[in-house]
Amino acid sequence: MNILGLLTALALATGHAAAQQDTRELLETIYSNAKAAYAERNFVEAVKNFELLKTNIPEWKDNYFNLATAHLYGGSIGQAFEVLDEVVTKYPEDAELASKYCSIIASMLNQPNDFIYPERYKSSQAMLNVCIKAVKLAPEDAQIYMTLASLLTLLKEYMAAISIFDDWLLRFGHQDAEATRGAKNSLTETLVRNGDYERAFELAVEVFEQDPSPENRQKVAYVRKIGWPIDLMAWEYQKESVQQMVAGYDTSNPLICKTNKQWRVAFNFSQEATLRPDKISVSLLNAETAYKSYGKPDDPVFVGPELKIYPRMYHERWIHLVNIQDAFMSGHPGIIHSDCTLYTGSHHVNTDLQSFRDKETQIREIPYRAVSIIQHQTRNYYHWMLEALPKLLLLKKHLLDLPGYEDVKIIVPEKGIAGCIDATLNMPEFDSLRHRFIPYTLPSNTRYHFPKGLHVVDWIHPHDDTHQTLHKNLWSAYWPPREIHHLVRSFFHDALKYRNRFPSLSPNNHVGEIVYVSRLNTVRGFPNEAELLEYLSERFGERLQIHTGSEEQLEQVAIFTRARVVAGTHGAGLMNYIFAQPGAALVFVPMNPLIEFCFGHIVSAMEGTHYLLTSIPGSHYHGTYEKLSKSEMIVMGNTIETALADVLSRNEGDAMELDHEEL
Repeated sequence: MNILGLLTALALATGHAAAQQDTRELLETIYSNAKAAYAERNFVEAVKNFELLKTNIPEWKDNYFNLATAHLYGGSIGQAFEVLDEVVTKYPEDAELASKYCSIIASMLNQPNDFIYPERYKSSQAMLNVCIKAVKLAPEDAQIYMTLASLLTLLKEYMAAISIFDDWLLRFGHQDAEATRGAKNSLTETLVRNGDYERAFELAVEVFEQDPSPENRQKVAYVRKIGWPIDLMAWEYQKESVQQMVAGYDTSNPLICKTNKQWRVAFNFSQEATLRPDKISVSLLNAETAYKSYGKPDDPVFVGPELKIYPRMYHERWIHLVNIQDAFMSGHPGIIHSDCTLYTGSHHVNTDLQSFRDKETQIREIPYRAVSIIQHQTRNYYHWMLEALPKLLLLKKHLLDLPGYEDVKIIVPEKGIAGCIDATLNMPEFDSLRHRFIPYTLPSNTRYHFPKGLHVVDWIHPHDDTHQTLHKNLWSAYWPPREIHHLVRSFFHDALKYRNRFPSLSPNNHVGEIVYVSRLNTVRGFPNEAELLEYLSERFGERLQIHTGSEEQLEQVAIFTRARVVAGTHGAGLMNYIFAQPGAALVFVPMNPLIEFCFGHIVSAMEGTHYLLTSIPGSHYHGTYEKLSKSEMIVMGNTIETALADVLSRNEGDAMELDHEEL
């Protein structure tokens, strides 16, 4: 029964004609208020009105989903689950309700930037049970069967997901060509996550040849990016995809497209400043260091087979302060655009457009001059510490603290998306700026408008890359300039000193000089890491410190400040190497294939050394390492010992004073 039918039925139940009319009008008003509040993103008011409708029309099934969705976008994930559980419990044999609930769960897990940690409110098994029941209630429903496979992928049950996708293609693959291509794309994603890159590539190419859309072109690029190191095909497909996608955006909004009649993509702020000086300007912040080379041709040391592809030398990037007139920003990475020109900035062709909307978004006016530090994967520890935070530090130095810029507001990540962000922005070092913060909320559905201009800090790699390590490398988009590493190091070291928490670094103090970065029970960790840590603890005693990532932020920095050797597997925690003692060594087991060389780049930027344990089998990007044998543990221990001896010999007699280079 539709809403009008339900309202009529409820009104008739009151008996009196006048009361019937009043009841219906009242409920229609509540419904209109609920819809209006939801459209205006006033989710508190929307929840209140949908709750009233639920109380008065408890048999209206769709309203449970309206209420749950309002809870979700209002940030109340637990309450959303309660409402959905209530309706499927009330109607246990309703296949449509179970299917809708399953789809909502899959959507939540597929949008981690919008819905933070739903597994805190409902276990993975409980979420999976919802979808299993939906399939049992509607066994011939192709869509819900595909959703179950997608959910299994999101829950990291890759083999089960692949089995269901293959079964889906056998059962339903002949019915609808578009749906079949969608299933193959989803299967491609699952194959990548399971490390089956060859089959994933074949499937992605097959779909692209059938439908050469920018999304399918990007899927080919994604597979090549994850499965093959510094892959030129990945770069070309990604670039063409971004250009094709942007060129197809809607131009009907005169506020967004004032003079241009077609969207275009701009990969370089400095080039745009030359072409359109009335719309954009740039100031170079590192004229003395830009394009200089750094790195060591004889680093790293391979403990095992030498990798054929491994960058060793780099050019310093150009760091710019950028000002865009009458700018807009949308999507989780904070995609900036102006007059139908989309700026990719330092992420170049590897910009993430998944959550960017060219139309149908609410516009939030920011009536101030502003700066932004929003960028790709801001909530990730590595990206926050080495990309977003240093941009704030540079903006503070070169703009925000200057006379005449006291009115400038700062677009920052919203509270609660990551503990490291909240901890940093709550530091006293930002007390003078905090009243100027504007949280970046609902980026998938809101477009921020800056009519008085937007400043950002950005960097660009050289087109004339003589080392061939940055240009046409999708992963290098996430490697910040060398000077950025030293800027962040100095900021946190100074914060420790200001609080009298900076550790004593006597040459004779060996406590905590080896830091192992734990990845216990997570992706790219060892299944028997506990055994490894026990072995290392017995071998190195008080010299070993285990970093878990759960430590308070400045305590984490203090732990690494003592380190002469940092060891572990590929993961964001290795980024803390930048806080280690000068000349420290990094010892880690690389991925297989090794596609992301960010930690080697960090070592080069900090003028250290590193050892790659290629004799130990590596994990693929989304996988887990194999169980370590005792002999492999010994190899790791020996390598740590060798690295430590090398660091101590090179620093023998030094006062071990830390440098404090500033940009």
